[in-house]
Amino acid sequence: QQQQQPPETSGHQIPDMREFENILTQVMDKGTKDAISVGKNWIFQVAQSDYHCYHIAQYMYFRASGVGEGAFPQKLHIVYLISDILHRCARKGGQELKQAIETALVPIFCVAYSQDNDNKQRLSKVLGLWEQNGYISKETTESLK
Repeated sequence: QQQQQPPETSGHQIPDMREFENILTQVMDKGTKDAISVGKNWIFQVAQSDYHCYHIAQYMYFRASGVGEGAFPQKLHIVYLISDILHRCARKGGQELKQAIETALVPIFCVAYSQDNDNKQRLSKVLGLWEQNGYISKETTESLK
């Protein structure tokens, strides 16, 4: 898959990724509803432009791909965070964020899927939910299958 180019800055600054790092670490390590909710809320508060959305999505990919071989739960927790984001985008809007997430979604999903045969069913269940509810484009769905 072709790597998306970052949007023009148009005077925007990159979001404070140190804060996001701390939040995302909690999501990855704990995977609780509260941690995922905090992550989702931070993302929606900060994602005010294509530029912000791109950097947030790419950072989630960076973290998912850098976790290591045996870290399926941490990758799954990122997928759960993405699922909550996509659900909110479908309910309340957020097309810029949804598009940015979709560009990083295939590599994130594939990194998690390739890790652990025993847990692929959990990822397939999430994918089925996204497909059923129309959270992602048909093209992204096909790429994930």
